[in-house]
Amino acid sequence: MQEHFHLTTDQAKIQKQYAAIFLFVSAQLSLIQTHLQRRNRYLVKQEDDVIIAIHISGKLLGFASERA
Repeated sequence: MQEHFHLTTDQAKIQKQYAAIFLFVSAQLSLIQTHLQRRNRYLVKQEDDVIIAIHISGKLLGFASERA
């Protein structure tokens, strides 16, 4: 059922939901990011807030894993 997910949902609705989640995550992450002692920040290919927002969006849409 998950492989046909893109055919049954409105992409504008998904993009709007992702944008709202991303704004919330980036605002919250900016508050705690000063406390994180991360090394090798220059090697990052994708920012933390993008990864967290995509993960939350996937869970809300019903995907059980990253591969789905």
